Amino acid sequence: MKKRFRVLFMSFGLSLYSFCSMATQFVPPHVLLRVEFQSLAHHRSKVVILNEEKEPIEIRIRQGLLSKLEVPDLKARLNPQESQELLLSLNLASEAMTTIHLQSEITLLDQNLNVPGPGVFEVVKLTGSQAQRVSYSDAFLSRRLRPKDFALERNLFRPCNQEMCHDLFFETQPVSEDLDFMITPRSSLEESEPRSAQEVSSSAGQKKVQLRGRLFFKMTSRRYHSAEKMLVSAWVFRAGFWTKMGSSFVQSDGSWVISGLPQFLGLTTRVVYQSQNEFFSLNDPNHRPYAWSDSTYVLGENTQLGSRFIDLSLNGNLPGLDEVYLGALELWVKFQLNGISLARPSPIEVVFPNSLSTHECILTNNQGPYPWSCSYWGDGKIYIIPEHAHKSVIQHELAHSIHSFFWGGKMPQGVGGEHNLWECFHPGLALTEGFADFIAYWVQFERQAQDPHIDYFNMNLETLPQGVCPHAGSEMRVASTLWDIYDTHVDGSDSQKEFDHVMSEDPAASVKIFLGNPQDTMPEYLRVFQRELLLPHPEDLEHVFRLDKMLSSSFYLGFVFVADLSGVSSN
Repeated sequence: MKKRFRVLFMSFGLSLYSFCSMATQFVPPHVLLRVEFQSLAHHRSKVVILNEEKEPIEIRIRQGLLSKLEVPDLKARLNPQESQELLLSLNLASEAMTTIHLQSEITLLDQNLNVPGPGVFEVVKLTGSQAQRVSYSDAFLSRRLRPKDFALERNLFRPCNQEMCHDLFFETQPVSEDLDFMITPRSSLEESEPRSAQEVSSSAGQKKVQLRGRLFFKMTSRRYHSAEKMLVSAWVFRAGFWTKMGSSFVQSDGSWVISGLPQFLGLTTRVVYQSQNEFFSLNDPNHRPYAWSDSTYVLGENTQLGSRFIDLSLNGNLPGLDEVYLGALELWVKFQLNGISLARPSPIEVVFPNSLSTHECILTNNQGPYPWSCSYWGDGKIYIIPEHAHKSVIQHELAHSIHSFFWGGKMPQGVGGEHNLWECFHPGLALTEGFADFIAYWVQFERQAQDPHIDYFNMNLETLPQGVCPHAGSEMRVASTLWDIYDTHVDGSDSQKEFDHVMSEDPAASVKIFLGNPQDTMPEYLRVFQRELLLPHPEDLEHVFRLDKMLSSSFYLGFVFVADLSGVSSN
């Protein structure tokens, strides 16, 4: 079976660290995929595919989460450098502005290996008889408005400060109380609820005014979800200026409360909701948190605003933002519930959507530069393109920032640069990317799961395909090793040398031990886990490492050597 291994690397002696601080999202095979919009009158368009790989492929294309246009499943087989066009029947004329989102899976036929393929995300605006592409920012960020009473509020949040810098807002909408909300479980995140300055400084027993409400997301799926941990602030207008009354975070049931002093009674109040909290800040390309607001209110002793929602559906504001926000929140909850604090001096900044205009995380191929998703773990900044609006992507990228923070900014040699899920790379890169891959699985699956398969990664972490790189230069092999230390499933074909009987009492042991014991490569973690887990049979860990190809013949004593191992046994 043909295998491709890219890296030739040798290092001796002590650990070496690199300060390259960018990790990109994995790249798919070299296959060009694009949509060409043609006759609107006959609803005819086409998908163009070009195979730039050196082996034949089979590609399967399906509709993505963010597509308003209905796209049928498509399939094609292409030889190296072959191009094909597949016709699409798209009803473009039905809407003035629409989106098309395609996802694909590719089989590398020479290797019989299924891997994630390229995707397409396009926003299309109909102008007369022409279909014109527009950017995500032009299509959606342009919907932000100044408040209708902006003349009155010209001093609101000005001059800019770190807490608030906005004069443009999306609008919230009222919720019908009979809707079936999807409520997240209550978690320990609510223990960190902030208190307003007025609430802290008010004298004991002094009566306060209270402002209450509930906030939800209307998601891409059109279901509703509590907007947990969104920052809510209230501002009162007095003496010609806007003064902050207080702030709070949305709870897991969607509720929030802000308290203030009695002198605020009868004053005009505006409520602002922002996509930020103590752990992350979901920002626009100008590095400002997204903000929503609604009408002003006259503040009473106990003012109830009722339930409102932020529209993140395909017909609303910022489709895909719900996946990014809730994916980050899901990770935060998982760490918190397992006793791992993610407290930082400042929140991790997540910029969505990334584009060429940010000049960050730009890759290049023979078609020219294009924006991608990545993490600058050194300064806690993450950039996500619309095509990658998936909870697994944000969880992977946040894992890089967490990893760097726990290791004091020092990362193994070889990190950074392009990579994929199936080939062999530098073992330092495989270590960092494999940990980030594992975190997405760890967050989304309980340890009893026997089929941990994430749609975006398109791989079952319990049973990786044979074509995946068979040693510690593989990020997915690193991830599967961490998974086998976490899960309760017993697997392995060789009961003497390669099997998985390891089960830690602590379901977060693999995460805690990894973050607390910096190493350069995954094989070095064998002794660390044997020391830290205190298993009755420490040799069981060696069997796991062999099962997951971490102790292949490529790794020797004081150095690491990753070579072209085509045809070499990977015991």
